[in-house]
Amino acid sequence: VTRLLQLGPVGPKFGTEYQPEYVFRDDPVAPEARARLRAMRSEQSYHLTHPREYCQEEWRVVQRAMLVGDPARIDRVKIDVCDMPNEWPLLQVRHLRAHFEESGMTHETPLDAVRGLATPVLTVHGTRDRNAPYGAGREWSWLLPQGRLLTVEGAGHHAFAEASETVMPAVRDFLQGRWPAAAVDVAEDPRQRGGAP
Repeated sequence: VTRLLQLGPVGPKFGTEYQPEYVFRDDPVAPEARARLRAMRSEQSYHLTHPREYCQEEWRVVQRAMLVGDPARIDRVKIDVCDMPNEWPLLQVRHLRAHFEESGMTHETPLDAVRGLATPVLTVHGTRDRNAPYGAGREWSWLLPQGRLLTVEGAGHHAFAEASETVMPAVRDFLQGRWPAAAVDVAEDPRQRGGAP
């Protein structure tokens, strides 16, 4: 492996608190839309009787909105995850439980190994990422000796789709052996003051 690319990564340790300017917490989903989905699950069990159709509704109403920072760019997220049964909410909950609750939330990245990694790592992160805070991308770039950060202002978790005109040329440059012009070294710890190194 000669180069590594991270797209909107979670931080090295679950529960890390980042400086407020590196966290974006708004909820782009209307409360009535969330209530309607809850009713479909709890009162109608629609997610059990019609898993693909329920997935499509949840994707349309919630998931795509959570992946972009700018609601006007929601149509740039074109994938239809509901074509894949493993993405249906009914089945995906097992994946989330195994990889986040049972391992990701308890796993601690060995920081000495990270600090010793000589491989160039480009981290691409949107400043309005609700799924993995922008501070996490800054933290990786700060920790990695050959790490740089490409900040995508105003983009969410799917910055590669939302701002492909910015992200894709930078990724191509990086994979061809050059640092993108906009990729920077992160010189300061982005965690809340007083966090352990």
